[in-house]
Amino acid sequence: MNVCIVCSSHLEKEETKHIRIKLTNYTKGFTKNFRAVAINLVKSCEDHLWQGHISNNFFKLGSEDEVELIVDCMNTMTVKKNGVYLVYEQDEARLKAKRGLDSDDEAGSSCDTSSKKIEN
Repeated sequence: MNVCIVCSSHLEKEETKHIRIKLTNYTKGFTKNFRAVAINLVKSCEDHLWQGHISNNFFKLGSEDEVELIVDCMNTMTVKKNGVYLVYEQDEARLKAKRGLDSDDEAGSSCDTSSKKIEN
């Protein structure tokens, strides 16, 4: 799944090092937390855009699962908007081949605005 987050910093707080993503799957009845690494968003008056790809091996989403995604910047940023693009297996294989990623690798990717996107 590709995740995009638009957030603004609190100038009086320290820099953001991590973003936590909490996904609740109401269909399967579980909640999982994912902590993205190497964020390092600096204090600024401008909005920040974070984009990342998280393998479905972590969240194990099904095609008709009802889910809720919560983004937590640990009180150093305000999340203004987030979006999720669900990537099908063949898309994920093509993405990994294009970027030369291992199957366990979770790296940044582009944010797609197609019809499969869910916005909060």
